[in-house]
Amino acid sequence: MKLTINTYAAVKELFGESFEMEIENGSTIDELREKIVKINPASEGIINKCRFAINESIVNGNTPIKEAENVHIIPPSSGG
Repeated sequence: MKLTINTYAAVKELFGESFEMEIENGSTIDELREKIVKINPASEGIINKCRFAINESIVNGNTPIKEAENVHIIPPSSGG
């Protein structure tokens, strides 16, 4: 299935505001993370620190991705 991934901050600088990938229906966030690093090895440091969200909820690595869901990569942030 074709998946559109939305990015922010440092990840946006590496991939643009959003990008598309082909994944198998039911692939997990961890599998997606590995595939992203394969297409851009320079992103490994930041991608491994990022949180992922599906629709509007933060999810863990073993969460499966279904067709038509919105995936977001959220880089680490600091506040004060």
